[in-house]
Amino acid sequence: MEPFFERYRAAPVCLSPDEICPQDSAPPPPGGSVYLPYIRTSKRTRFDTSLHEIRQRALAGALDRKDFLAMDELLEAAKRDAQLGGILLPPGKETQRFYAYARVKTLAMLLSQTLFVDNVIKEGLLTVIESSAARTTVDRISGSIVRSSSAGGNAVSEEDARFYGVLFTLQTAFDNLFVPDENIVTYDVASGEYRVTELYERCTAYLELSNKKVLTASSMERKLCYDITTGWSEGIDRETWDKLNEYYYRGISPTTGEENLFVKNYDVVLEKMLPQFVLSKVKLSEELIRRGGEKVKVLEIGAGSGALAIDLAMSCKRLGVALDQVEYHGIEPSDYMRESFRSNVQRKIGDTRLPETWKLVPGSLEAVHEAPDRYLDPQGSTVLVFSFSPHHCFRDSIETFFRDPRIRAGAREAFFLEGVWEHGWTKPYYMWVDCESPENFDNVLAKGDWDSQTLWTEPNRPIAGHCVTLAWCCLRRLR
Repeated sequence: MEPFFERYRAAPVCLSPDEICPQDSAPPPPGGSVYLPYIRTSKRTRFDTSLHEIRQRALAGALDRKDFLAMDELLEAAKRDAQLGGILLPPGKETQRFYAYARVKTLAMLLSQTLFVDNVIKEGLLTVIESSAARTTVDRISGSIVRSSSAGGNAVSEEDARFYGVLFTLQTAFDNLFVPDENIVTYDVASGEYRVTELYERCTAYLELSNKKVLTASSMERKLCYDITTGWSEGIDRETWDKLNEYYYRGISPTTGEENLFVKNYDVVLEKMLPQFVLSKVKLSEELIRRGGEKVKVLEIGAGSGALAIDLAMSCKRLGVALDQVEYHGIEPSDYMRESFRSNVQRKIGDTRLPETWKLVPGSLEAVHEAPDRYLDPQGSTVLVFSFSPHHCFRDSIETFFRDPRIRAGAREAFFLEGVWEHGWTKPYYMWVDCESPENFDNVLAKGDWDSQTLWTEPNRPIAGHCVTLAWCCLRRLR
């Protein structure tokens, strides 16, 4: 069978070293270079020694079950440290447990980087990069990492710098193939009609790559991926989970205190890095408007910069519903996201003016559970929406929320848009840069005792429990 990337051979990727790794000291722009600060700032010496040999095998595309087992044992050991309260650390603002779990997440990020390199080399991505551009780019990035890490007193060895040079070269080529600068869905603002551009098929092609692993991966590889995205959180306490999330929403790495450029550019890159979000939110907004009746009050948990508001506004125009017939509130813990809500909308759909009742408000799943009357209509007409958010929620909070009779009384129904269970454990193959955020894909199936109806999946295949669907997201209605 030909390598997955063989189909792109006709248009080889040419990389610009200056774009990926500028020679001056200015902060790198969004794009391929968004990943470089992870190497310049991360304090990872304890893990580097253990991972060195594994990284060399990943560069050869030669990781096997033995390597996956060794990687998983490293993660399990770090998790045991965290569950025991963590190693002895000097007193500071945070708890020892918090720092111990932050180290677990740092290790999860490093392991997912290694998996990414091994996977894309096996799939043939290097063969579609113009060879001289690849060599020059790797050399420039590797040299930059050695120099900048030495200047910061946390020198990375030349061998490991080479690994990161290849990692960033591959990631940039990956982005050039699958992360477009153009919008995947475009709108006629006057009518609300949308068009899925020709980029959509190309952008979702990488999901085919990662979802193939559902069928081809060994059981040990599956366990490692599960532990990176879900299993690490077993036994974590609510305080630590909330603190990790707090750092994530502020765009700060909990292990380094440095700004996480991915999160700071979240509203710009989210739909481009996760193209399944785009069409799924269109489908969700249409479902909300069609089922809403005379007045629709939407409470979205997991607002993600309020992107759903854009599609709700366009769905209203498309379906002939006045905007003031809908009231949208999105719960968004990030100050940055709330402040940029209306500018994000304007950037996507121009001067379309949203009603003043449409806004992002501070809060959380727990805040709604603690005081449902503050968020839900007393008449029970609110529609709850969870859009790709349950995997960021504390597991016990999800379970108690959906079983609370006050929530059921205050919500007419709930819509649950999320990646499927299989999609959770394949995440390390394409989203390693975001691994410092708390995640638990077990939450995808935790919905209490509500009745569930699957309305839409993509690809359009039936979904049933843990079966292999090759779908990457689904929309469920809970009644």
